[in-house]
This record gives sequence, structure tokens and C-alpha cells, in this order.
Amino acid sequence: MNKSTKYILIGITIWIILQITRFIAVPIVQDVLAGIDDGEWMYPAILDIVVAILSPIAIYFLWKRRNAEAWAFLLVYFVISIIDHGNAYTAAALARVPQTFIKMGAQEAGNTPLIQAFVDIFCIYLLSRVDIRKYFGLINSKNV
Repeated sequence: MNKSTKYILIGITIWIILQITRFIAVPIVQDVLAGIDDGEWMYPAILDIVVAILSPIAIYFLWKRRNAEAWAFLLVYFVISIIDHGNAYTAAALARVPQTFIKMGAQEAGNTPLIQAFVDIFCIYLLSRVDIRKYFGLINSKNV
């Protein structure tokens, strides 16, 4: 593995580790169910939890599985995350800020989901690089 491939894998790993904090959505689901927060937050919160649950699996696949299935899993992982960020941005435009965000002092983070979505898109771009596809065994050195 060359240095650039290793740095890319480390960068993607750090981004995935940061996604584990999306478990913060559990109280949002509870608040929506209790009628405290608006229902528009339910779907983004559920997708946040899904991404957080999948994060350790994504890291495992990134480092321990070098096959097409692992690479495809990572693409799907980032697509789910992008969809979630779009839903969160939409919910923020339509509904009141969830109480969990207010308690954290993050009620003014309106564009944060869009920035996070762009980082996810960048991760997909990195996964599509030739050296990363070689790492996952999608292409041979002879084919390049």
C-alpha cells in the first residue's frame, strides 16, 4: 500500500469514527415520540442511528476486507449518510430545532448537514480513485 492510499484510508476512518456521535439522535426519536419535538425529525434521526450503528462495520470493511462487497458497503454507507443529511437540512427548514440540539447549544447549525454531505461525497470520490479500487481488488495492476 502506498502512502497516499494509507492517508486516504486513515482520513476516511477518522470521518467514519466521527459518525458514531450520531447516536445523539436517540433522544430526538424519544422526544418526537413524546410529542416534544416535531415529527419532521423522526426520519433523519432514525437514519442518524443507522449510520452510527453501521460505522464500526464500515471501519472493519475498510481495513479488513479487501473485496468488492466491502467497497460497495462503504459506498452505500456514505449514500445513506448523504440522504440523512438532506433530510436533516429539510427538517431544519420545516420544523423547530429539536430540544437535544438546544441543550447542546447547536440550534444555529443550519448548514452543518450540507457541509457533512459534501464530506461524504468527497469520501465517495476518494473510494473511486484507482489506488483505492486496487486496494479493494476491483482492478488489477495489469488493467491500469
